[in-house]
Amino acid sequence: MHLRVVRDPQCFLEMDHLSIVVSDSSSSNIPVQDITVDIARPAMMIWDDAGVELGKKLQSDMADPISPRLAKEYDRFDFCAGENCDSSGVAGLAFYIRRWCYAL
Repeated sequence: MHLRVVRDPQCFLEMDHLSIVVSDSSSSNIPVQDITVDIARPAMMIWDDAGVELGKKLQSDMADPISPRLAKEYDRFDFCAGENCDSSGVAGLAFYIRRWCYAL
C-alpha cells in the first residue's frame, strides 16, 4: 500500500479508481465531491460528516452541496457515517465505499 498526501490542484489530476480520497469539503470553495466523482469514482471517499443525513449531505450554504446528479452517483457507493459505522472512534467522518460492480 502506498500512501501520500497530494495537495490541490494536483490531487485532482492524480486520483483514479483505486484512490482513497480524504477531504474536508465543508471548508472548500469549490465542488470537491462533484469533481472527485466526475474524474475518478475512487475506491473510497472520506468526508467530514457535517450535515450528513442518510448518506446525503444536506443542501445548505456550503460550497460543496450534494447535487441531484451527485446523489445518483452516490447510489453506487455503500455509506456509513461516524458512530453508525462501528465503535472504532470514527465519529465525525462519512465513508463512501464504491461497490465493486460499479468499478469502471
